Amino acid sequence: MKEAEKLTEEQLDEIAERFDSKEVCDETCMKVFIRNRWALHKTIEWAKSEKLFMKRAAFVIMAGLARENRELKSGIFEVFLPILAKVREEERRPEIAEVVSMALEAIRERNERLRRAVSRMERKR
Repeated sequence: MKEAEKLTEEQLDEIAERFDSKEVCDETCMKVFIRNRWALHKTIEWAKSEKLFMKRAAFVIMAGLARENRELKSGIFEVFLPILAKVREEERRPEIAEVVSMALEAIRERNERLRRAVSRMERKR
């Protein structure tokens, strides 16, 4: 596979379209996609997908960015919270529910500001 940072937006879509297991999805997201400049954009787009592994990829990337990319500002993760809240409430597939929880936990662990924001979101449930 091309170097992670050199993949185009279209190539990310092509790769994600071929995911056929959560293991392949998660490993590709954590080792490749989170290092790509399109990762943030894809999380927003793919979170709306009805395709199981494409949607899963969105939340694995969120979790991976929260854990691995210390340069990202807290505000980016605050943008993710309404998306996570909506999916958490509406999504019934266990493959999605588990990664939404994983993303929320990773965001919560970044700093106190995000810990409070996640707690507020969870109280509104």
